[in-house]
Amino acid sequence: MRILNVRYCCFFLFVFLFAACAKDEVDLTGRVYGKVTDTSTGEILSNVTVRLTPGGLSRTTGSDGTFEFQSLESGQYELQAQKEGYTNNTKLINVETGKTISGDITLTPIKADAKLVLSVSTLNFGVKNTSLSFDIINRGTTKFNWNISGLENVNWLEINPSTGTVEAGKSHAIQVNLLRERLTESKEATILINADKESLALKITAEAENKSSKIALNTNVLNFGKDYSSLTFDIKNIGNAGNVNWTVSGIDVDWIKVTPKTGTTSMGNSSTVKVDLDRTKVIGSMSTTILVEGDGESFRVTINAEEAGGDTPDPPVIDVTNGLYAYYTFEDAIMDQTETELTGIGIGSSFVDSYNGTKALKIPAKESAYLSIPDGLVDQKKMSISFWVKGLSDGHIFHVVRKELNDNMFVLAMENGFLKFVVTHYNLCYQYSKMTSFVHNSLGDAWHMVTLVSDFNDTTYATITTRLYVDGIYTDQITESDNPFSESEGMSDAKHYNRGLKFVFGGKIGNQYEPSLSPVSLTIDNLRVYKTRMLSADEVKQIYNSEKVR
Repeated sequence: MRILNVRYCCFFLFVFLFAACAKDEVDLTGRVYGKVTDTSTGEILSNVTVRLTPGGLSRTTGSDGTFEFQSLESGQYELQAQKEGYTNNTKLINVETGKTISGDITLTPIKADAKLVLSVSTLNFGVKNTSLSFDIINRGTTKFNWNISGLENVNWLEINPSTGTVEAGKSHAIQVNLLRERLTESKEATILINADKESLALKITAEAENKSSKIALNTNVLNFGKDYSSLTFDIKNIGNAGNVNWTVSGIDVDWIKVTPKTGTTSMGNSSTVKVDLDRTKVIGSMSTTILVEGDGESFRVTINAEEAGGDTPDPPVIDVTNGLYAYYTFEDAIMDQTETELTGIGIGSSFVDSYNGTKALKIPAKESAYLSIPDGLVDQKKMSISFWVKGLSDGHIFHVVRKELNDNMFVLAMENGFLKFVVTHYNLCYQYSKMTSFVHNSLGDAWHMVTLVSDFNDTTYATITTRLYVDGIYTDQITESDNPFSESEGMSDAKHYNRGLKFVFGGKIGNQYEPSLSPVSLTIDNLRVYKTRMLSADEVKQIYNSEKVR
């Protein structure tokens, strides 16, 4: 009997432990389930293509009009529903762990005899977006004039343009800008697009963002190597409210001096911290870490230094020719050194001695002086461009001309001594003064290697992320909003990527609505473009080390 009781005890203990373990299993993913219906009739719609981004997933609705996405990581996603004969519609959803989220969405039918058609029926800014777009399409046989109404009591939106003309069979891209500083709560508005006795409604929604103050550093490593005695890093306030008070602590060695050790940085701005190295106290290879604290966050900055003199092993060799699309050395000719063989034309420019004993291209500060290359070069969703330059000052540096529209995009300029990179034509025309400049040390009149590494929709959804390297050192990062659906196939008038007609270095820009950016007298050398690849920090450093004067 005692043996039997022991067996029963073991059995019940096993069952209890199994149940406990099963109970601890947690579903770490979420699910979206929805139905697509006709806005006018409520009828269930089959054969609707529903796309989910990020992730690139798609589903087609069956006879019951439903679709489903399973095993999704938590976060914000965008649904797009598309069916022939209907206006596309989009919806932002927030997926939560272990929950099924409704993805119900409606589509508005296009009238058979309609001349006026919109590319979407709703715009949802969600929590983060500040700029979206839609197209006004003319499916008639003659041109029509259009205008937008319904904005009289909506002070949190800017729409440009708000009137215009569309030729038959053409479309016109409209940019809608959200003024988040005026958004104290979630908002909804419906505007009307009017043309030739037709009117279509466009619903616009936006969610208020939680106010916060946050800091970020432009680098977490300072490498003095054997040569440098002074380096800097920047503390940026990337929050959306108020100032950030910060301190630098943990300085427990006598071979560095940090100034300042405390400060206040306002929203959207940066503060520079200088670190001086006492080389008389550096023996061999030395390293230390300091702590930057602000607004409840803390970051560590590692500081490395080597004693001057002596030999150090060479760094591993990286193949920096991998993915190199175009390369110009300006040896008395503007010839591409790669297999692409894109020959450029120098208008009003001349070849002069470079920093390294070779030749460079000098472009004077004239509207009629510039370098033109018959390719968009940098109009890719992943790209890198690197060049040596001397003589930078405020004004225009380079841009890309867009096909068909002949307007400008992918503009690099200098404003108040800081580089500014703006990709979209809309932001160039209507948001240029609000766009963030890179933060970096003064470039002065000396030679410097400038490198931009940029991607769209890869680092962050619906965002262009661009990193700046100066002389091989990562210096700063800026972002710019862009609508993924405007950059998709079929949206030719609104697209920027793969739309470049030519790349122009020097000269000026200032077409209608664009800021007037005057020409700059500059000298350039060793222009490299990686059209579909983002250089790593090590690759940028290797290019700099191989090309600098030793």
